[in-house]
Amino acid sequence: VSIVSAYNTSDTATASLSGTSMASPHAAGVASLILALNPTFTAQQVRDSMVAAATPNKVVNPGAGSPNLLLFVGGSPPPPPTVVWADNFETNLGWVRNPNGTDTATTGLWSRGTPQTTSWNGVITQRGDPTSGVNGLFTDPNAGTGPGDFDVDNGVTTIQSPAIALPSGVTLTLSFNQYLAHLNNSGSDDFLRVYVGNTLVFQRVGAATDVGAAWAGASANISGFGGQTVRIRIEAADAGIASLVEAGVDDVRITRS
Repeated sequence: VSIVSAYNTSDTATASLSGTSMASPHAAGVASLILALNPTFTAQQVRDSMVAAATPNKVVNPGAGSPNLLLFVGGSPPPPPTVVWADNFETNLGWVRNPNGTDTATTGLWSRGTPQTTSWNGVITQRGDPTSGVNGLFTDPNAGTGPGDFDVDNGVTTIQSPAIALPSGVTLTLSFNQYLAHLNNSGSDDFLRVYVGNTLVFQRVGAATDVGAAWAGASANISGFGGQTVRIRIEAADAGIASLVEAGVDDVRITRS
């Protein structure tokens, strides 16, 4: 009853309203808190937990058929994860290109920098907007005079992080934003891969279709590396027939919980 929320008459308008439209966001929020504390719960278990915790017979004029239960939030959500290591690429933390001396790509080499947008027939092949700040890792952030000037060509390009010491006995999660863009002359030989040490933890592959550069989040559980010092290695490839391939990575971080 009388819940103040955003309203549709302007970007700053509010209104005080009542009813199920205002009650349902509160119920959804409580369901989210219950799932945060009990991530293996089924939908039925979440519902039963909400009903069991609710206070009966407190609603005034509940109406026919109402269970007359006042929503109650018990307990507290888990603390946010602690950042172990992070790089938003605004400063140079020491990533090394072609660390093993085995790369074969002749253009589109991984570089930290501010990207320039490129496109082909309406398909964005390189984004000009990192997910934070002005820098990221890109398969050559320059645009050139055409979209194929600085894309990945003739093989694999690799870049590797500095050494990262990981704590033991905790849950470790690697997360990052990424994209792999390609046109319909691409195939499964083209890829974006992320390794921790020599273990592949993420992969996207090309296909014979136009896929524009669109940032997407990715994550991997790397708890098995707890207590070790590791490096993150990122690879991109145009390894089949010549095709237009671009990749980007930004906001890499490892958290513990």
